[in-house]
Amino acid sequence: MQYFNFERLIEKYSCEFTAIVSSEGKYDDRGEWVKGETREIPMIGAIIGFKESKIFRSEGTLTAKDKHLFLLTPFESSWKNVSVIFKGEKYNVEAETDNADFTGFYSYVLKYVSAFGEAGAEQ
Repeated sequence: MQYFNFERLIEKYSCEFTAIVSSEGKYDDRGEWVKGETREIPMIGAIIGFKESKIFRSEGTLTAKDKHLFLLTPFESSWKNVSVIFKGEKYNVEAETDNADFTGFYSYVLKYVSAFGEAGAEQ
């Protein structure tokens, strides 16, 4: 049972972003290693910064550049090593809160990695 319908609120604050999904490599039928693929998938969700008080109380696990991602549908369970590109910056998906049964949405913590395309930045 949902306590509140967040769908309209999430849609109001949603924007476009790109999910970068890397699949794991595997051995084929001949026993040869096949490298995993990396795909860019356009998505829509609400990406919101953390309140300053939440950052302060997180004992250093959150920074001012980290974000919260809210989706109405979850990332596919087969996706491994998911990153997000939003407004020219790259974030790794670190954690998922598992309360969708009560809230009706999926929530992820995005850890800031670097400015996308920055010289010397991880990509």
